[in-house]
Amino acid sequence: MLKKKGVGEETKLETIIWPEPLGYAKTPESKKQHKEFEFSQAGLEEAIDWMNEQYEQQKELWNVIK
Repeated sequence: MLKKKGVGEETKLETIIWPEPLGYAKTPESKKQHKEFEFSQAGLEEAIDWMNEQYEQQKELWNVIK
């Protein structure tokens, strides 16, 4: 998940990932991973790179239902 987040007077891009098989609302907060990036095109590209890295590094979390 990517979302716009206000931090004080600053705006950030928040990235949240969580393991399958549950959706965001049903996943316990302790299993969600959050990371913030600059709210810009460069920040978006960094967020996408981070999500792809997490997918490769934590494949066991995403392959639960296969």
